[in-house]
Amino acid sequence: MVELLRARVTQVQKRVYPPGIRPDAQFPRITVSSLSPTERRFIGEPYVTGQKSRITIHNFKIDCWSKNPAECDEVSDGVQAAIFRNRGFIPSDSSKGYFIDSHFTGGSENTLNPATQAYQRTMNVEVWWFSIGTLV
Repeated sequence: MVELLRARVTQVQKRVYPPGIRPDAQFPRITVSSLSPTERRFIGEPYVTGQKSRITIHNFKIDCWSKNPAECDEVSDGVQAAIFRNRGFIPSDSSKGYFIDSHFTGGSENTLNPATQAYQRTMNVEVWWFSIGTLV
């Protein structure tokens, strides 16, 4: 997810980080929290290699941050475009699988975070990840 956002959200100039903001942080920025994945395994015919396909569903909390509310919304729009227009995104190491689909599962409006004195907009996204592996 971080690789996709760094590659596709030009407004943040690759500033995509884990949660937490230091006092000297540069804005705009994105923070990404990975929540526990729910793994669903599809049983079907093995591929030629004898391995079966597997779909893993990951839940992410993505926060867009800016000192300006309009810019925060612009970054949020960039995140949505990056995620929902790039289904089938293949990361640099495709041996681990690839991103096949996503669903918006909630979020918040743009609000001023008193701790950081920056505007924050949260999106919760469910991402479906495809990989080939041996069923355990």
